[in-house]
Amino acid sequence: MSLDARSLSTAERASNGDRTLALSGIDSTQIDLLRAVCIFLMLSVHVYPTLLESTIIHGGEWDWVGYVYVDIFGRASVAVLSFLGGYVLWVGARHRPLSEIARSRFRSLIIPMMTWNLIYAAMVAAVALMERRDLAAEMARYGVDTPIGAVTAITGVAGRTINVPLTFLRDLFVSILAARLLFPAMPRFGVQILTVLLALALIDISKPIFVTPAIPLFVFAGAFFAAKGLSLKSISDTRVALPASIILACLFVASHLLPTMRSSLDEEAVNLSERAMLVAMMLLVSRIVAERIGARDLAGVRPVLFLAFLTHSIINQFLGILWEMFGLGVYSVLYIAFFFLNAPLDITAAWIGMLLIRQIPRRLQLVLNGSAGGEASATRS
Repeated sequence: MSLDARSLSTAERASNGDRTLALSGIDSTQIDLLRAVCIFLMLSVHVYPTLLESTIIHGGEWDWVGYVYVDIFGRASVAVLSFLGGYVLWVGARHRPLSEIARSRFRSLIIPMMTWNLIYAAMVAAVALMERRDLAAEMARYGVDTPIGAVTAITGVAGRTINVPLTFLRDLFVSILAARLLFPAMPRFGVQILTVLLALALIDISKPIFVTPAIPLFVFAGAFFAAKGLSLKSISDTRVALPASIILACLFVASHLLPTMRSSLDEEAVNLSERAMLVAMMLLVSRIVAERIGARDLAGVRPVLFLAFLTHSIINQFLGILWEMFGLGVYSVLYIAFFFLNAPLDITAAWIGMLLIRQIPRRLQLVLNGSAGGEASATRS
């Protein structure tokens, strides 16, 4: 069962005791809007030729584009999705057994993650063989040089997967299970748990349990707000989200002006304040939009967006090959248009892919997309 706001049963809605929360139609619309925007932004983080290489928007004359669009909004989307995952988990699954949640999330997150990691690994190997490069050396570049490295590349059991963006699904899965395990302690020790998770995120010592320590922090933060009985409407209210955004923005700007901000701890504190600021801002804006457009059933776009996320690294690699064929280079002004076209093309490819996937047996649909027959995707956490 997917934790879609509209699929919450009456029993689940009434099972939160004196902290009863139920997601309204507007809440569901807001969540769908946020997830759509966040996934769209995340698709743009991994555009050819990767963030490690210099381009016109990464170190070039249009560097600010990359900084704002990728480093700020793209990466902050992970925090927003994590926060929503924790919030919806508390509202819809507070009393569901951990084993049931684990099975559901393994099916909807981990199985498709492993499938597309395998496909990505096969493509890396195929390209190496076609170009007559040393296969062992090429796979070693991706950490596939030992048995545990090979297993981790597909499953993420001890670190990043070979298809790096999909590591988010691995961290989200572990964070959801950890949060559910800690739910009984939430009423009395929620603040203390958040403090510990914040410390772990700042000093970055939770690997390999969490590759990105900020993910469990924001997952638990979302659950914490829900446990306190705060509705999504109240969290997103202008009187709450706007002052929070301004305060966090001031801290973020001040941190860049202070000459003492040099250590990795300082940098991580800046990153977390930036992400918290954007969570508040995106909650505020999405609520305003959701209330203007009213309750909408956007279930049809969820599987397409999830497939776009699963496949975007592969699609972007092909788009990079096409870009190289035209020989336009990464410092051309046209590269800016190429950069912004990647996400729409990823989604278009996913839409076509979903049309094909829906024609195959249900079990194969689950393997490829974690859902079948147009079910709501488990990216809803």
